Amino acid sequence: GCALLAAGSVDEAIAALDLELSWRDGAVATVQPVLSQYVTALAPTLGARQQDKLTREQALYVASCQANHRDVSLNF
Repeated sequence: GCALLAAGSVDEAIAALDLELSWRDGAVATVQPVLSQYVTALAPTLGARQQDKLTREQALYVASCQANHRDVSLNF
């Protein structure tokens, strides 16, 4: 009855877990190094707010974008 159905479900869950763990172990060896290189290469091109620290080039670019005079007299 129910105990047999539950035991079968547990066996299926364990088999699914084993398959998932096997895939993840393989991915750590093959995918992680490539993904780490990708993230490192991509980091300088992410949005300024996402950066922990800006490069000199990024800081100069952001500063030049924000350094323009604005007439705010219409706001008062």
